[in-house]
Amino acid sequence: MSNKDSKTVSRLDRWFLISSVVILIIVVIISTVTLIYLSNNLIKAFSTDGKENGPAIEFNLDEYRKLGL
Repeated sequence: MSNKDSKTVSRLDRWFLISSVVILIIVVIISTVTLIYLSNNLIKAFSTDGKENGPAIEFNLDEYRKLGL
């Protein structure tokens, strides 16, 4: 290999390294934002505030028996 070819390979290796680091950083940022967004929505979905949720439905066995079904 000539000196020019080795410089080209070195330049390509440098660009591959830089692009892989940039892609890795982008993936980490997207994953972090997604996890934060989903965890906030899951907390809201499973929280029992009582304000937005109605009262629990209770089954009255005596009234059911009175229906004679």
